[in-house]
Amino acid sequence: PSSAYKCSFYGYNPYESSYVSLNSTTSSTGAPSYSLTVPADISKQVDFCVAEVKDVAGNYQKTVSLPFSHVCSSLSFKVKNAGVDAITLKSIKFYGVKLTGTYSGGEWSTSGSASTSSSNSMEIAPNTAISGGTTIDVAGSSNNIVIIPQTIASGTEILDVLVTINGEDKHYYYNLSGALAWEKGVKYSYTINISNDISLEISSIEDWEGAAFNGKNDIKIDGWK
Repeated sequence: PSSAYKCSFYGYNPYESSYVSLNSTTSSTGAPSYSLTVPADISKQVDFCVAEVKDVAGNYQKTVSLPFSHVCSSLSFKVKNAGVDAITLKSIKFYGVKLTGTYSGGEWSTSGSASTSSSNSMEIAPNTAISGGTTIDVAGSSNNIVIIPQTIASGTEILDVLVTINGEDKHYYYNLSGALAWEKGVKYSYTINISNDISLEISSIEDWEGAAFNGKNDIKIDGWK
């Protein structure tokens, strides 16, 4: 096109996933919106990334770089045995979040019902021993949880931690003591403290950096004139 026009470029990844779909674009700007369903099975979750470059001159006729960024949130957990007796961490169930949402104009909106302990909970099952006063990291590529950014109300039950103590199984349930908000493009690490009761504390919050598209942070579009 000529200099009288402006061109905008949009991209998303993964585009072949059954959990991500491209919705119709707006007639005024051509900007798309996207729908995402996060599977409860952590091994099937996708790192949803988008890119946009707006208002490029119609006569630019050069390579356009599309910088991709993470637009979901990433969660990981550590578990500390704050007691004296050794325990076996059998499983962690995470729930209380909505798994379906729409991303449009840089913002998320969620829909549907929140997951529960018995429906669509996300489960990590390390089945590992933790001695008294010891902390283990149950994260790793197979145990990092991807969620749609959202705010969870105070009092919501979000964790069911199953441990074995002195040969007996025991469930620890955790309800939020205050509202909890997750933002897009941010990685959150939490420590679950287990003694006579259970508590949750934030270990770290950091930008979700690193490759967002096939090992790269951007792709280049050539020859679009």
